[in-house]
Amino acid sequence: MDDERYLLDLPFQFDAASHGEAAARCKAVRLTYLHDPNMERTAAQQEAFFQADPAVLDQQGALPGTVPFREKWLAYAPDEHARALTAINGEPLFRSVLYLFNVVVALEWQPSAATYQQIRVAMQRASDFLYDATNGYMAFGQVVIGGPALLGGADIQVLASNRVHPRAWNNGLHEGRKFKSIRVGRGIWQKDPGLLSTWDTPEGYRALIHEWGHYALNINDGYLEDTTLVQRRRQRRWQASAQAPAGATAVRAALPRVALPIDASLMATTQVSELPPWHAIFDTLRANFPLLPADDPWDGRPMEGPLALPLPLPVFVDLPAARYRPGVGIALDQAQEAYLDVEEALARAASGSARRPDAAHWLYVLKPRGEDGMPGGLIAQGKVSEADQREGFHLFGAEAGDELLLISQIRDRVQVQRAAFVAPPPAPAPGQRALVRLAWSDATPPGLERPFFVDVLPQALEGAVRDPVAVAARVETRGPKPEAVQIYPCGPRGPLAPPALHHLDPATLITEPRPVPHLDGHVLLRWAGDAFFVASYSQGGGPNSTTGGRLPITAGSADGNAMLFFVEPDNRQTQHTPAPDTPPDDDERVRIVTTTLIAGPQRLPEGPEARSYIFSLASNVSLMDYTATLVLYYDRDARGRRGDLLIYRWDAQEQRWVWHITFTPALPYVALPLQKGLGTAPALTGEGEALPVERYRIYWTPGS
Repeated sequence: MDDERYLLDLPFQFDAASHGEAAARCKAVRLTYLHDPNMERTAAQQEAFFQADPAVLDQQGALPGTVPFREKWLAYAPDEHARALTAINGEPLFRSVLYLFNVVVALEWQPSAATYQQIRVAMQRASDFLYDATNGYMAFGQVVIGGPALLGGADIQVLASNRVHPRAWNNGLHEGRKFKSIRVGRGIWQKDPGLLSTWDTPEGYRALIHEWGHYALNINDGYLEDTTLVQRRRQRRWQASAQAPAGATAVRAALPRVALPIDASLMATTQVSELPPWHAIFDTLRANFPLLPADDPWDGRPMEGPLALPLPLPVFVDLPAARYRPGVGIALDQAQEAYLDVEEALARAASGSARRPDAAHWLYVLKPRGEDGMPGGLIAQGKVSEADQREGFHLFGAEAGDELLLISQIRDRVQVQRAAFVAPPPAPAPGQRALVRLAWSDATPPGLERPFFVDVLPQALEGAVRDPVAVAARVETRGPKPEAVQIYPCGPRGPLAPPALHHLDPATLITEPRPVPHLDGHVLLRWAGDAFFVASYSQGGGPNSTTGGRLPITAGSADGNAMLFFVEPDNRQTQHTPAPDTPPDDDERVRIVTTTLIAGPQRLPEGPEARSYIFSLASNVSLMDYTATLVLYYDRDARGRRGDLLIYRWDAQEQRWVWHITFTPALPYVALPLQKGLGTAPALTGEGEALPVERYRIYWTPGS
């Protein structure tokens, strides 16, 4: 046992608003180190840190005798006096054991001092909320904030985009075969109010702990329902019903009970400060945290507190930039942030007014090009909002020599603009912003007004389940074909090795498959004359690996607007519990990728109007054995007129969009069962000879 960390004396932080009288006399708390054999990080995570820089594995922590890149946590026993302290309502402030996590956060760019401070405050507040949610058993002990080079091994990845829906893989911190970082964007986008909340707001840090509940605590969401949908003749909508009337068609569907899982509360229930239900998940926690007590009189009842760990934790571990490879540490004097004046570029795209309600604009940073003419990296910034148009878009990760790409959809017309980035001028005064103004030129590809699709196709897994999956990008266009197609996985790595292009038919080309470290990234297309377009793709994994399709990492788009949920397979026998590092069954060989296309005609000839982007779903196996449900989210103003919000599927043979009977609940989403025999996903369910890929979109359809 390490004597240096055996005893830890920390000052007690009294809170007159919630602590009892006895706590006012407490000056310090002694924590006694407890050995936990499960504290070592998995080999997969440590290998990712080693690839970033071998030296970080031996980086000393701010708490004595700790190595946060090797240890997931430290466990301590608070002294008896501290365990006797209570809140005003009689609840204990400390429990018999305190798990203090070592958390590594990595950003996709070098932050400014303001952003760096915001992340630190967010982690402080997230730690307090975790302590409250776990009834005083867990908090963050040490937090390391690093740069882009650490993204591959970080517990939490912060990407630059403002439209990344938070996601995590259950038990990813503990199982090497399932290790994947929690992945979030620059903030949490709330669709209904149309706001981007930063991570230091309650909406932000609670969402972080929601994902931490998946990643570190192995807790499933509780917001999906196994629902029976029925449909009578001539109806354009499915109806939820406990029983199917005579003559009606009935199917099973996995449907969310909430608008978005992070909107409801910590783990998508009505409670906001406890992991629900606490007594039911305690046995799950003990599997990874064996020092938790087997019996505690407080474990079977709800607790309003403790509201925060009354100790000066977490502490923050700095990574000296000079000691490590570039991009490992945070160098505030090399901040890659600027405020971009987008007014002129948006007005140009809209042929007049920049503030058009029917316009959407997406922004990307392209790193310097190589000899093949393709950028050496791509950092998605997300969507430009009304506030960005007034105040300037907060640009992350751009440096001198980079290019910016702005893709705009104005009704049926798509325009792409490109500009060389220049360093921002000095701020006129402290607290004021100096806007960067760039010279934009047209970079619109030809043929985008015709049927145009990009699909990212996951390949079959031939080796171990944990091996990287390979993907290919397929482009279908009735216009001129791109000269080059490149795939850019999110994270510190550059683009994949340049894939060769093969022509499948006069309208379709496909790249050679290339292995990717994960299934989140972007596809960049380049035409002659330096015309560009970008499509984003996102991950999905085995339905059974997330207990019947519950989040996280069920299939879906990066922005969370498209998700594919699963009811447990109907025709499979229950498998015996596998060894810790073996897959439970073949379900974990399933990989589903959703590609988002932000361009396309907004109105069909017969009148329906698009109310979502185009989502392409591609699987590496047939989904005929799975009871799958596609859920597409939309903004509430999409219901403004009489008519139906229906999911349409692109019929590749007839070359047109066809509508399907759609479930339309009171919540802001629509759903479509993707099951064999319904005709809603013939390619995905093996009912045809086509590749297992389908494309979907919401259309407002006139009529009743």
